[in-house]
Amino acid sequence: GATSLLWLDLEAAERAKRAKELDTIFKTMMTHGGSLIKSERCSVFVVDHNSKEVWSKFGGGLDKDDVIRLPWDKGIVGRAVQSGEMINIKDAYESDWFDQTHDKKTGFRTRSVMALPVKDEDGKIVAC
Repeated sequence: GATSLLWLDLEAAERAKRAKELDTIFKTMMTHGGSLIKSERCSVFVVDHNSKEVWSKFGGGLDKDDVIRLPWDKGIVGRAVQSGEMINIKDAYESDWFDQTHDKKTGFRTRSVMALPVKDEDGKIVAC
């Protein structure tokens, strides 16, 4: 009865807290990440092992609620997630792995891309 409802409320509150933390991380990376690594833009893609996708929010030129979703085995980020290795592409448009869809949507022209897998304490890739 009441204990079950309390447990559900606690789980919902924890999910809401995590969602807010993720939003803060995305906003911080988009706002300050580029200056830290001397790039025009910076994105963090979260790896969703259930849906086999990578996703990101707050891309420059997109609405703040837009989410970019890609299959986790496609593109430069997907390649880094699958290989577990850093990928550094000097000219994105010369790479077969680069998808120009979001550049066309935003009017931004990506020049170079570095994708670095982020692993948790167990070695599982959780972001890139």
